[in-house]
Amino acid sequence: MLLGPRKAQIVKVAPSDIHGQRFHDLYYFFLEDPDKTIQASRVPVESVYSDPQPGDLVSIDFMMNVPTKVERLVH
Repeated sequence: MLLGPRKAQIVKVAPSDIHGQRFHDLYYFFLEDPDKTIQASRVPVESVYSDPQPGDLVSIDFMMNVPTKVERLVH
């Protein structure tokens, strides 16, 4: 998928800091993936909702296969 949102579940969140720029290293699987293959993305903290946690259901917006925004899904 090059563009658009995909639903996922977060498995792990790790803070990351590169030269003063803060990121979340997110590990997740896409809900439509029957094998639950773990994916990983480094996303700037300003592109992720506050306090992401393992188990959260999320919508991840992609552009050119790069995550641009992560929003928590209300369940």
